[in-house]
Amino acid sequence: MKNLYLIFSFLAIFYACGDKVASPDGYNLEGFELTDIVGSEMKRAQKRDEKEKLLVDGTMKNGKRHGTWVEYHEGKQIPKNINNYIDGVANGPHFEFGNYGQLELSSSYANNELVGHFAKYNGGRMTEEGNYKNGKLEGVFKKYYRGSEKVQQELTYKQDKLDGTVIYYNENGEATMKFMYKDGAKIGGEEVVNGK
Repeated sequence: MKNLYLIFSFLAIFYACGDKVASPDGYNLEGFELTDIVGSEMKRAQKRDEKEKLLVDGTMKNGKRHGTWVEYHEGKQIPKNINNYIDGVANGPHFEFGNYGQLELSSSYANNELVGHFAKYNGGRMTEEGNYKNGKLEGVFKKYYRGSEKVQQELTYKQDKLDGTVIYYNENGEATMKFMYKDGAKIGGEEVVNGK
């Protein structure tokens, strides 16, 4: 009798812990409806809220996310983010949107790592931009004054560390401070007078 009790206890714990349904790439598929795409080996994966509004919409191949996936703001049919996958790995453009559909971030992935140009936006204006290489900041990064196209900061990165010139500008576009960095450490700099 004790053995039977232990078996039932074990099964109860096993099923309670096994509620999550995951794809082979580790994505939680709980609450998704999977339907075959006729004439292909792909499946359509959709998750809806209690009012039947889409929360997530994408395609799968061999049980992994494959193609474009769109996640929506809850209660709205406005995209929250758009991602692209190949065999469950993030590859291609990535976009994030605010509650009213305004673009907030554009970037790109290759093998789950950020690559290439990225830009952040607020109210339709760019607030930051830079480049990634193998998931690390690389090259010139710019931060803009809010609501303006004027550069506030211009920093140079190498493998995610400040490396090169760092310049701060006032709202008139004049440099106010310049510093030099090497491998993340400041090696020199000065306050600038009249932009020179």
